[in-house]
Amino acid sequence: AYNVKTGAMEWIFHTIPQPGEFGYDTWPKEAYKTAGGANNWAGMALDAERGIVYIPTGSAAFDWYGGDRIGDNLFANTLLALDAKTGERIWHFQMVRHDLWDRDLPAPPNLFYMNRNGEQIPAVAQITKSGHVFAFNRVTGESLFPLEEKEYPSTTLEGDVASSTQILPLLPKPFAKQLLQEKDLYAPDQPAFVDDFIDKGQNFDPPSVREKLSQVTSNGQFIPIDTRGVILYPGADGGGEWGGAAMDPRTGVMYVNGNEMAWIVRMAKVGEKDGKLLSPGGTLTQIHCVRCHGGDLQGLGAIPELKTIKSRLSAIEIRTMITSGKGAMPAMPNLTKDEVRKISEFLLGVESVDEEKEDHRAERQFSSRYAMVGFGRFKDDRGFPVMKPPWGTLNAIDLNSGEYLWQIPLGNEELLNDPDYPISGTENYGGPVITAGGVLFIAATKDEKLRAFNMKTGEKLWETRLPAGGYATPATYEIEGKQYLVIACGGGKMGTAPGATYMAFSLP
Repeated sequence: AYNVKTGAMEWIFHTIPQPGEFGYDTWPKEAYKTAGGANNWAGMALDAERGIVYIPTGSAAFDWYGGDRIGDNLFANTLLALDAKTGERIWHFQMVRHDLWDRDLPAPPNLFYMNRNGEQIPAVAQITKSGHVFAFNRVTGESLFPLEEKEYPSTTLEGDVASSTQILPLLPKPFAKQLLQEKDLYAPDQPAFVDDFIDKGQNFDPPSVREKLSQVTSNGQFIPIDTRGVILYPGADGGGEWGGAAMDPRTGVMYVNGNEMAWIVRMAKVGEKDGKLLSPGGTLTQIHCVRCHGGDLQGLGAIPELKTIKSRLSAIEIRTMITSGKGAMPAMPNLTKDEVRKISEFLLGVESVDEEKEDHRAERQFSSRYAMVGFGRFKDDRGFPVMKPPWGTLNAIDLNSGEYLWQIPLGNEELLNDPDYPISGTENYGGPVITAGGVLFIAATKDEKLRAFNMKTGEKLWETRLPAGGYATPATYEIEGKQYLVIACGGGKMGTAPGATYMAFSLP
């Protein structure tokens, strides 16, 4: 924390604890020098009256394999309650121990008062990527709904140790589905496509959705990722996401949108692919490039494919981009010139024969580590999610009781926009905003619309098409007695066109 008047640092709280600090024993001894993650990227909430700041943290790095961070890894995946003046820990709750599923806490917590038997309890609620809502007494940290600690399977990846138990709330029920089974499939005989299956050539004969599901493990939450492939459901983008939830302080009702998309995640030993030893450049590419560009470098969403990069960029341009970054591509100054050269030559297909055959044990300093090599949405060949609709929802949850007031599909798949089809819902990114007049506004959907709903009933009141997808939470403000609503229309998610527009609307 910094003093905004002087710029001086007032205090620091180590989310990867240092020697002598609480939680230090949940990491390897030297982790505070080398480990990463456990950062607060989702935002915070401040109880100014009590002087407490509530901070949700991200997962520990690396996301999918934790062999170099054995332990529960406090304070990753944790809701922290700190004294805003001193940074001292008041209480904490870790929502995922030794995270192997990229289950960062994705949004700021919501502060509200829970009405329980006539008592007004100061409370804080936190949504999660898995579609759960945790609620705590914001002073004591006591959970306001029952929690269940269960045992889960151990990992099959060498060198890692998964947490034997995890904790989930029994109420409210999750706002996203938790398990994908054959009975849940939308079109089981359609060809199955996951990002790492695309662009295999004319001879590629994809399995059916049903066959693909049988080839991977699908058993709900906290199944460690393996080399065969595991269904992550909800996927890496939730469940809950960065838009967060809206809370009506008058009623204690939370409004939150949820994704219904299964992902398949698969691991491989670093330096190997399909049981064969990779070259030094291939190993480095696997470590540093696959997580964004896909297991076969085929690209993921807006992230470009690298298979044909030699038709677009020269060796010098590739090396410059790796070291300096460009656009959404981050710089990698940690790589040596020789490592950058080897990645460039691998991507261009110009590795020397000697180097390809080199026994590069020195390169394989991560020989006990694994890399994520398959990572993508589980869809059929029409581009639809494999599970039955709805594929996105909007939910009203009474956090006084933990019960749902309503749940409706959010958005509509354009190819199914027919009166004979029920509303499908779509993936959604960006949260809701509510008004004192009882109206909820939200965009977020693949169909690029902004909608208004009745907060009590979930009835749709109005909608309009935006110039690009509104994958952000709207803001509302007042000028000279007139209320307005504004939203950023950046597009670019879910295959939609990018945009660069702010749209403002006046409210009657």
